[in-house]
Amino acid sequence: MSSTPAPARSPWPLGNTVACSKHKQAHGWGNAVPPAMAEVLGSALIETFTGKRLEPTA
Repeated sequence: MSSTPAPARSPWPLGNTVACSKHKQAHGWGNAVPPAMAEVLGSALIETFTGKRLEPTA
């Protein structure tokens, strides 16, 4: 873990703005999630809400 504040570690310049809607921004971040990580996160959410343990697929 780094003690550097998150904005200082960002690859984007401070004060950078995005010229698109919040929906498009969220969609862009969603596309950055690798499939294996999406499966783990999705499974964790399902297990949390249903209370049932899911079997790993791989």
